[in-house]
This record gives sequence, C-alpha cells and structure tokens, in this order.
Amino acid sequence: MDVGDFAVAYLVGIDGPSAIGSESSLKVEHFAFIARNLPEFVASLHKLDVPYRRIDLASTGIV
Repeated sequence: MDVGDFAVAYLVGIDGPSAIGSESSLKVEHFAFIARNLPEFVASLHKLDVPYRRIDLASTGIV
C-alpha cells in the first residue's frame, strides 16, 4: 500500500500454522494510521467513493 510516493504497508505470507484464534492462514488483524485534518481526509474518501467506517473512542478522544 502506498500513500503518494511512500510505501506504508506490506503484506507478506508466512509459512507455518495459523496463529491462535485465526480463522484462516492469511489475514490482517489490525491496521491504523495517524493523520491530521480529519475533515479533509473524510472529504477525499467521499470524493474517491472509498467506503470507510468511523469509530469514535470517547474515553480516549481517538477517532
């Protein structure tokens, strides 16, 4: 996955048994970014018709 000219994530396969709790041999458990200017970011998602789900963690102030 790239953001502009920067690679920000790589997915790689690992030989061996699935980890505890895994339903399949290959999946992403968690993925997060730190970003600024949330309204501009959300507007760009809408413009590009990118689906997303926003979760607000009220006790931490994290979106």
